[in-house]
Amino acid sequence: MIFSSNGFAFILVGDDMVREVALWLILIHLLVGITLDLHALHNDAVSAEHRVRGGVEVLPPGQYVSRWSVPDASNGYTLGFRIDVVEEGDREYSRIFDFGIMVVEKGDGRQGVHVYPHSVDPISGINYSIPISFTKLLGSNATTSDAWRASWGGGLSDGFTEYEIKGRVHGGGVLYLVDEKHAFINGTLTFDDWEPGKYYIIVWAVDEYGNARIVAYDL
Repeated sequence: MIFSSNGFAFILVGDDMVREVALWLILIHLLVGITLDLHALHNDAVSAEHRVRGGVEVLPPGQYVSRWSVPDASNGYTLGFRIDVVEEGDREYSRIFDFGIMVVEKGDGRQGVHVYPHSVDPISGINYSIPISFTKLLGSNATTSDAWRASWGGGLSDGFTEYEIKGRVHGGGVLYLVDEKHAFINGTLTFDDWEPGKYYIIVWAVDEYGNARIVAYDL
């Protein structure tokens, strides 16, 4: 009800309208508070992101093929290759931690394997493994293969069945750690039952932050 007295207008409202107005005021207050809280959380998250990005390296080691000869009848179905591993970034723990190679044969077998760096994580002191999914990399299951003969740089000539090849820091082996930022894998593989699309080389490399890169190379 609205009435006027001496030039002033008054509005009389019932109890229901008072309650409704009070509820709307409470709701608006809550929405304003939530908006302010979200804004504060966003600022905190941005600040934390900047702190993390300023001290943590998120780039895995790069892999670059510098030599690659495709196996065929003219070379006795022999692959000659060199893959360079280069650590990216300039943070304290931006150093190559470990790397390895495996030769796999597509088809039956496992969906994947785990590889294990040579030592505990230098930051946390915890052992960990790196999952390698054959189905994601190759589109099928695979088996680690010994249907080939290896001749590696440094005079090491051997055939082996273990999918993870160690000897990373000792020159004269399959894997060479040049310095904390550079490494390479160098050698030849000769196949007795070569078929295109049958064999793949998988190379993995991880830095001291735990950033890993896994690449499958189609021979």
